Amino acid sequence: MKGILPLILVFQLFFISCRSDTKPLLPDIGGKPGDVAVVISKADWDGAIGEEYRKIFNRPFEMLPQYEPIYDLKNIPYDAFNELFQRHRNVIFTEISSRYGKPRMLVENDRYAKSQILIHLQAPDDDSFVKLLYASQYKILEYLEQTERKRLLYLHEKIRDEKIQARILKKHIVILTIPQGYSIVRDSTDFTWINQEIGSIIQGIVIYHYPFRDSSDFAFRRLITVRDRFMKKYMPGEVEGMYMTTEKEFEPQYSEYLFKGKIHVAEMRGLWKTEKGISMGGPFISISTVDEKNNRVITVEGFVYAAGYDKREYMRQMEAILYTMKFPETVTSDE
Repeated sequence: MKGILPLILVFQLFFISCRSDTKPLLPDIGGKPGDVAVVISKADWDGAIGEEYRKIFNRPFEMLPQYEPIYDLKNIPYDAFNELFQRHRNVIFTEISSRYGKPRMLVENDRYAKSQILIHLQAPDDDSFVKLLYASQYKILEYLEQTERKRLLYLHEKIRDEKIQARILKKHIVILTIPQGYSIVRDSTDFTWINQEIGSIIQGIVIYHYPFRDSSDFAFRRLITVRDRFMKKYMPGEVEGMYMTTEKEFEPQYSEYLFKGKIHVAEMRGLWKTEKGISMGGPFISISTVDEKNNRVITVEGFVYAAGYDKREYMRQMEAILYTMKFPETVTSDE
């Protein structure tokens, strides 16, 4: 699934809920980020239906240096779906019965726990269920991705670093929600680099801008050339001549689109590495758009270094930060 969601995202999921708004306080969700609990009979899990679930959710998360599935499935038999599993963050119900006149998908939230999403897939028989699951797969993944991102945005808003955000706003005239834990590594006229380091794991964010010429600024090769130029200039390594660059052997994935029909946006997901010196590398995502008011291209990028660790959820954290990007003139008084 290509990462071509709009740059400035206000995620509003429209759910079908069977509960009243006057519900009691709910417990926190359970399960790890990226986990999906599939409530299903053992026979269905071991058969064609379970195989279809695995095809969808075991596909690789895009542009990581090693295989990681987009989600980790946990199959839960109906008789084991007790209070513990009811609080799971992401739940899909496999509901097959002749009482369902036609296949359909229903989505609700916050039934058993706060910020929970529950997806009901209903069909009258096995064959129609498999067809429903196949036809609905991208919508299911979209719901899950948006919900996971909303959770991260909520957490980031609660612990945002006002000082770093103000610095970025002043230097780059752009708003990003930066959670606490990051520190400024390099801050130049047209480039800012902030890092969060936990042990040997690094999550980095860079922001840079340059004059806008025309739409060719968003061409794939042009974006890579500009990225490598900024990284070589501003992100040297610990060894003489060492610097970050884009991995060319595995080309980044690229998408280009118009946001709201007029604002040019380009997104790249790829791998970075170091030239010379100590060998380092990892995944990155960059988003570039036009700042029309100031006639410039601005790029925000998140990268991860986590040698020996899974990187999927670190990248999801990066994406959640990058997609808060907005220009001051687009912010309404109630935001």
